[in-house]
Amino acid sequence: MNPDFSSLLSDITAAPDRADELKLAFRKHTHYRIIRRRTAVALAVAVLCGGAFLQYGLTPEKAPSPAPIVAPNHTRSLTDDELLDSFGDQSVGLVTWPDGRKQLIAITPAPPGPARRR
Repeated sequence: MNPDFSSLLSDITAAPDRADELKLAFRKHTHYRIIRRRTAVALAVAVLCGGAFLQYGLTPEKAPSPAPIVAPNHTRSLTDDELLDSFGDQSVGLVTWPDGRKQLIAITPAPPGPARRR
């Protein structure tokens, strides 16, 4: 059963024309309550954003200090004989290709394992 609210308000109030005034007052009260809540939320968001800006927005990022410039090490070039002598009694060889580049070749024994196919 759905009662008619306007007739209920008329029954409660002394004069029947006061029901419309009560409905209007209730709507105004509800409207202003919603406005106050929205204003409070907007103010809270503004305060939080302002605080975050003050904490993170105004501090400049420090650039990392550049690495100090180090003079390159002066490397000493080895002669062919010095290079070969540096390997001691290992079997090594220096091959010179027709285009002029040199390649160091080391001969090592095969690792122990299964017999190699021929």
